[in-house]
Amino acid sequence: MNKTRTCAKPPCAFTLLELLLVLVLIAISVAAIVPRFHATLGAWQLRETAWNLQAALRWGSQWAYARQEPVTFVLNVQRGVFSLTLSPDEPSADRALLPMGWQPLGQGVSVARAEGLKDVGQEKVLVFRSDGTSEPAVIVLTNGGAGSTWQIDLDGRGTVHCQEKLGAVKESLVTTPGTIRLAMGEGRTIPER
Repeated sequence: MNKTRTCAKPPCAFTLLELLLVLVLIAISVAAIVPRFHATLGAWQLRETAWNLQAALRWGSQWAYARQEPVTFVLNVQRGVFSLTLSPDEPSADRALLPMGWQPLGQGVSVARAEGLKDVGQEKVLVFRSDGTSEPAVIVLTNGGAGSTWQIDLDGRGTVHCQEKLGAVKESLVTTPGTIRLAMGEGRTIPER
């Protein structure tokens, strides 16, 4: 008779080699994911800042029209903050219309270009007249690591157009007082907010 020996218990532990292999695979996965997450976070902050600026500009136009008094949009590029105030002569946080006075731009977001805004000291100013109109203006935002820019256009009649500039694919959101219209580019749309 041929007797085979069997162990009462199969081995229950992993070998050191198996554990090291799993740790190496986890390290490679993390190294591949973290840079993408950082770029995605930067792009998200840039988009949110553009939308916040667009909302503030639209609100300033509507506030001026509703109250029949001038409203001033103030952008401090050096500090990376913006605000809406009631007084076009002396913009300050105590006369601010936004809930916390000065609103910060997103982390890492900077103003690449601001055309049509008046220079007042360190600040750039745009005044909405009592009929909700202003001078035409363009604000371009960038985030060094995101690889894209967002452009906010004011046509002077109360229409605010916010558009991402990223190669051939563009996303845009056009707002006019009382309406929101999505403009689609190459199959991408901006989610509703």
